[in-house]
Amino acid sequence: MREPIYGEKNKKLLDSSFMFLANHGLENASIHNLCDATGIAVSSIYYWFQDKEDMIRRAAAYGLEKTFNLVFGKMFDDISSTDKFIENCIIVFSEHRNELRFLHQIAASPVYGEEIRVKAKNMNYIFDQSADRLANMLQCEVEVVKPYVYMLKCTLFNYIIWDNLSKVEMQLSDICSNISSHLHTQS
Repeated sequence: MREPIYGEKNKKLLDSSFMFLANHGLENASIHNLCDATGIAVSSIYYWFQDKEDMIRRAAAYGLEKTFNLVFGKMFDDISSTDKFIENCIIVFSEHRNELRFLHQIAASPVYGEEIRVKAKNMNYIFDQSADRLANMLQCEVEVVKPYVYMLKCTLFNYIIWDNLSKVEMQLSDICSNISSHLHTQS
């Protein structure tokens, strides 16, 4: 196996592996399917990865960081009104539904779950950066909004798992109301 390098070729392999897994799930993750998706020959898979499980783990870890950065990076693009924020969240959640569902699937997996959950815990910096960004936008202390950012993460997965738009809209509205109330009681 080649030492893990994070050059352009490796990134493309991880990205195409992740997107295949996101669109087709673990149940379709054969070596042949993964190689077709990445464009590498079956005979060279071991040049890049130890085995299929290594390929899946590395693709999932790559995809976890990529997807959370994208989702939480876009989520706060327009907070000019509660309606705009809720609409934007739902659009962003929907755009990345397959990736998020796969990440949920792999986090619950008895084979891959523990490793991906550890990786996710190490990625709290993404949520903390989002809290910093939101606090800056709202001109408040980061500790005021940080719990709400983590609630957004839970709401996101509630939507991804249960696909209940009305409940998610209610949760998002409640989060916005609580932030607003919290900010008004502080002034």
